[in-house]
Amino acid sequence: MKTQKSIQKNMTEGNILPILLAFAIPVLFGNIVQQIYSLVDSVIVGQNLGANALASIGATDSLTYLFFGCTNGIATGFSICIAQAWGRKDEKDLKIYTALITKYCLIISLALAVILSITTPTILTLMNTPHELKANSSIYLIILFVGMPCSMGLNSVLAVLRAIGDSKISFYMLLISSFTNIGLDILFVAVLHMGVAGAAFATVLAQFLVLCASVFYGWKKYPLLHFDRNSLKIKGTYRKLLFKNGIPMGAQVCITAVATMIVQIALNNCGTTYITAFTIGTKIQNILTQTFNALGMTMATFVGQNYGNGDVKRVRKGVRIGIQIGIGCSIFCIIFILLFLNSAISLFVSDVTDKVVSYTHYFMNCCMLGYIPLAFLFVFRSTLQGMGYAGITLIGGTCELIARALIVGLLAKPFGFYGISFGHTAAWTLAAVTLIPFYFSKLKKE
Repeated sequence: MKTQKSIQKNMTEGNILPILLAFAIPVLFGNIVQQIYSLVDSVIVGQNLGANALASIGATDSLTYLFFGCTNGIATGFSICIAQAWGRKDEKDLKIYTALITKYCLIISLALAVILSITTPTILTLMNTPHELKANSSIYLIILFVGMPCSMGLNSVLAVLRAIGDSKISFYMLLISSFTNIGLDILFVAVLHMGVAGAAFATVLAQFLVLCASVFYGWKKYPLLHFDRNSLKIKGTYRKLLFKNGIPMGAQVCITAVATMIVQIALNNCGTTYITAFTIGTKIQNILTQTFNALGMTMATFVGQNYGNGDVKRVRKGVRIGIQIGIGCSIFCIIFILLFLNSAISLFVSDVTDKVVSYTHYFMNCCMLGYIPLAFLFVFRSTLQGMGYAGITLIGGTCELIARALIVGLLAKPFGFYGISFGHTAAWTLAAVTLIPFYFSKLKKE
């Protein structure tokens, strides 16, 4: 393992702030590039197919977050075992965990692809998706679900590479994926006029191509991750630890997504104009909040390596620095909304109305109030995950579910869109407040 130290990032020694920033910046850029692709995808669809087509894709956001977020959460949770094995310099465990991650990600993604592609129309009906949006939403989702093995495969490979400290390759691969997506979007949607199906085909094909490139890179660059057939057969404690970390993180995303779906169902009853505004606001917000997402990935890897190395004191110090970075991220996001929101909104649909602009402003202003709690949520949730307490994060997810359900139950009917827009801030705040005491409680026992 020493021969490859120049390639990987050992986060168990050295000045913490530069290490966190050096790891987080490529992750952030990769996430932003991916979200910019999502934004450009929306622009291409909106400009070429109109507001209804954009709303058709927007109406699927909570579903794609539920299922793709779940598989991504599982893959990320699995990689915690890789980070801890790397921290304690255990080559045998690295090979075994890599083998089992490959095996179980393939099984899970194939099973979900079959089930979800069959049940998509029923799910959209249960969500009260507007009739004029349902056909396009169904086509879009089915194609994405069929390609789920490509999505989970890519996320699992990049998660493993990040766990051993290689965050730069994640950025490069996501950059390639996004540019490929954009090019295929233009070809399928604007040139070949394939409608929303073209946007979905572009996503799946780009993920498949980059998955192949990522597997080739990882296998060529990191012999310490090579595994054989015997590694695939190992179960026992290894499988138990994998699922102990992976399943709770996947379930955490599912709980959050179900909460988001509750909001989406209430929103679908408000009408297409509100759905369009919510979709535009969500796209913009997803780019801004990648700063927190990158910080969370960084904290999970940092804590995983140092906790695996038995250095709890360094974990504590890293958390304090992570909080400071998170507050800085919150301030940046708030300033962006105050200064550049109108410019961001104008990038979307050519027929955007004053009402859509007004509703998007209101939604973003509500979300802005929750950015500092969101920073705390990502730091403490990711720290607990890195320490191996992924199950505890389910409590935070449950709190998000409760908060969103209360917002919808109490405010949706009397205030409609104006009440629903407070859902994110309420969920982030309650979850953060709940998880912080668990962090201090677990550290006292170390």
